[in-house]
Amino acid sequence: MQNKNKLFNSKKLIITLVAVIALAAIMQFTGLASFGSYAKVLFFENKGETNWGAHYYMLTGKLSKILHLGDEKCYLDINVETDAGNISLLIKGADGTTYFHKKNIQTSSYSVTATGTVRATVIAEGHRGSFSIEKHNAKSTNP
Repeated sequence: MQNKNKLFNSKKLIITLVAVIALAAIMQFTGLASFGSYAKVLFFENKGETNWGAHYYMLTGKLSKILHLGDEKCYLDINVETDAGNISLLIKGADGTTYFHKKNIQTSSYSVTATGTVRATVIAEGHRGSFSIEKHNAKSTNP
């Protein structure tokens, strides 16, 4: 009788393990979750040549995106919403210029000037919320 229980428990464990692996595969395939050097759960991203943003249930790890801003000075509007966890953001130019660097950002908005090609890097630890970086052309000072 004891051998039957061990065999039954082993089968139950294998079925559970297969189900968990299948669920993780389905979530990754459908984009509901990603795993690697980062973990993303219910992660919805919006990105283009000059903008980048995402909202999600949970983000942990480091993500980067290169933004091509052009040769003229422009504004980067940065918005972060934090419901839980920590998020840091670094925006650095190809020439090494640091345009923006903040750690443990709470819900807030910023506007910084930048030009050329920049790399935006997000580092998150169990962050729930969203971030966005959007280019806007510099306002003209000519009448």
